[in-house]
Amino acid sequence: MSALGKGIIFTHFTDAQGITGITGVQAGALIVGQPMSVQKLTFDYGNNSYLAEKLGDLFVTDLGINANARELDSIGVFGDKQNFVIQFSQETAFKQVPSVRPILVRPHIYTFPGGTTLQGSLLIQRVR
Repeated sequence: MSALGKGIIFTHFTDAQGITGITGVQAGALIVGQPMSVQKLTFDYGNNSYLAEKLGDLFVTDLGINANARELDSIGVFGDKQNFVIQFSQETAFKQVPSVRPILVRPHIYTFPGGTTLQGSLLIQRVR
């Protein structure tokens, strides 16, 4: 069992601006490879409509922190968006009010509603 909770561990890859905007933690405060626990994530609305069920949906993957650049490129995560990760479990997502249920749209690619706030056991890390 993961410290994040049970079920699928979802990973949202992002850049420095995204990590600060979603978590409130300044990107410069994160050291490569050192995880940090946060209690709240506040997601805005997504801009990428490819594979989105609804306008503004956000994307997560079941590929983990150790995904390499080639794997991330294959699911549409490019460049600086590979530098930071935000992770939460399926259990944490389901326990939200209202419940957040990421939907599988392609292998390794899930969507969930933009404008979502998550609270609980959450992990962020600079990976590159």
